[in-house]
Amino acid sequence: MTGLIIAAHHAAAQAIRDVGAVTIKSQWPIQNIISFAYTLPVNNYYSVSFNAQIGLPFQPYTKNLIELADQGSEVAQAYLKNNLLGKPGAGLGVDLNYKKWSLSLAYQNLNYYIDKKNIRELTENLTPEQNDYILTNLNNLAEHSQAFASIYNNYRISSQVHNHQFGLLAGYTFSFRRFNLIKFRIEAGAFSTFETGIKLVSETSNSITDMALAYVEPSINNSLKETTEWRFVPSVSLSISHVLFGK
Repeated sequence: MTGLIIAAHHAAAQAIRDVGAVTIKSQWPIQNIISFAYTLPVNNYYSVSFNAQIGLPFQPYTKNLIELADQGSEVAQAYLKNNLLGKPGAGLGVDLNYKKWSLSLAYQNLNYYIDKKNIRELTENLTPEQNDYILTNLNNLAEHSQAFASIYNNYRISSQVHNHQFGLLAGYTFSFRRFNLIKFRIEAGAFSTFETGIKLVSETSNSITDMALAYVEPSINNSLKETTEWRFVPSVSLSISHVLFGK
């Protein structure tokens, strides 16, 4: 009997050990993620997990996200589907776990860019309704300086978009007996963008190019923000984790 009691206590201690795991996740339609989670047990049923992540929004995900959100003009959406590229971003999260179920609160930063396009291409595709106004102003400036004549067609700038999101998700974790160090999780929930930063970066900077950029920057920024500031994004995720320590 004593042996059984000792074994039971040992099993309980093993069940509530701290756990560290590395995870690869596909978070549709937003990005792919690699993360590390550290889980602290509360008792035999409840635990709390803290995780840090690095994510990369690949272009197929971005296309789906733009279609799903359906924000901004159709011309701007079509252009961004083919030209908005992703860069790595970071995130943090906390999970409340009950047995195999979890409720998660997550923060993530999504980074995008449009690489080195001339002013004509950006204004024609992102702000077509403003294009004539912008062109008229640049032509007026060209009357005073021939340098402005080529700026509209040749001056190249990169556009950067930085989204900050909060998300609420529910998940279910499962594993197979033969591979008990490998965990699978299915999650569903939604994210909302609470802040969007837009920045235009030029390849050269002088008084003439800065003046030209000043004409187009507000319109391009407004169009990018309108199209990419996703207020509500439903999300479904599938992840696979490998337990590094604990069990």
